[in-house]
Amino acid sequence: MIPFDRMLEVRGRWERIALALFTATFTEEEEAVRMFGRSGISTDRWLSALLTVWEGAGNEWGEIVEASLEEGKGRTGHDLKEMRDNSATWRRLVEFGIIKSEAIVETTREAFALIGLDAYNAAEVRAETMAATEAVQSMNYAQIEKVKARAPLLLKIWQSIIDDRTRPSHLDANGQVRKLNDPYSVGGEALQWPADAGGALREVINCRCWEDYEVPAERRG
Repeated sequence: MIPFDRMLEVRGRWERIALALFTATFTEEEEAVRMFGRSGISTDRWLSALLTVWEGAGNEWGEIVEASLEEGKGRTGHDLKEMRDNSATWRRLVEFGIIKSEAIVETTREAFALIGLDAYNAAEVRAETMAATEAVQSMNYAQIEKVKARAPLLLKIWQSIIDDRTRPSHLDANGQVRKLNDPYSVGGEALQWPADAGGALREVINCRCWEDYEVPAERRG
């Protein structure tokens, strides 16, 4: 049901956009610590970068998912942009972005203080990891929101990329089937979708998994 090739295309494009945003911000942070011994980047800067990725990737992918669910379904009004005005979901997303941006700044400060500038991971490395994670998170979030609104009786299926980069817990999760509001069990974590930001970092960072959907057996013609 989910067009895998299109998903990889959209994900790749937004990873590149996110990488540029995050690399620039991490680089400025490094320079500030090098020169002044303290963080020079506000949480507002990080929040803006995060929401740019979440809005852009989420909206683009959401439209593709909506098109794939078009037959016999009405319009949902669940575009992320529309959530700005009237949705508790959008408010939660902004609150989550604020929390995450504060954590990013604080983690940067602590890393410099604890292990020193020379041992600190390069800005490009951290930005690459973060860009990949945020692109997947935003797209998977938008996807499940669309499906819940358009086809709430579908079942969701955890799909893993089967290669030597995929962590064992995600290989074990491959093929798990759940109702849309029920979590998957992944490495001891209850995840609502792949890269669910509510899960432990060990199961979220660099996740490349995705969801597909099927009609329950009792509703098939």
